[in-house]
Amino acid sequence: MSDPDLPWRQPLLFQPVETVAPFSFSRLVDETRAIWFPEIEGTVEVRFGSFGPLASTWFHRMGWDNHIIMFHPILNRPDIPIEVVRFIAKHELTHLLHPEGGHPPCFWEDELRVGPERFAVWAWLHANFRNPVKGTRWGIRVLRTWRRRTPARLAPYMPHLPFDDPPWRVLCPEGGAQLRFLPDWSAGPAPLSSG
Repeated sequence: MSDPDLPWRQPLLFQPVETVAPFSFSRLVDETRAIWFPEIEGTVEVRFGSFGPLASTWFHRMGWDNHIIMFHPILNRPDIPIEVVRFIAKHELTHLLHPEGGHPPCFWEDELRVGPERFAVWAWLHANFRNPVKGTRWGIRVLRTWRRRTPARLAPYMPHLPFDDPPWRVLCPEGGAQLRFLPDWSAGPAPLSSG
């Protein structure tokens, strides 16, 4: 029996993109899926597409249970940290657990379960891609002018520990002038240095 919607479910023609990152995006998604998402059935293909978000998940694009994870080429560069792309893969694979779409509270709970590094990764993304990436009411989007807005060099990914600790603006509300220790670290702020 043929599905009348089948032509609409076929993949778009994607122009092949040579991977310049120091790892394979497909292999990274496969490894991430095997470790954190063994319950996901079907096929997950990886493609590059230079429109919209940093990454997106396309459900049933090549037939039932055959999905595509699309990465934006802004991530395909020799200095992109594998940890950043791995977390983005976790985010996109979490969408396959929540096919209702969007980001309901259960989505964020599952994402945090598999990706406690999300705070560190988002801090890195905001620091390195603040010019070519914009937050909209639909989510994070890469601007069409991303090529000229992207920095020539990216900062290294050096997350603070633990991964899920409060954001920097909570730890240093005065903009870094005085570190506020968490209750289990110390009874009060760090002493000021005497210079």
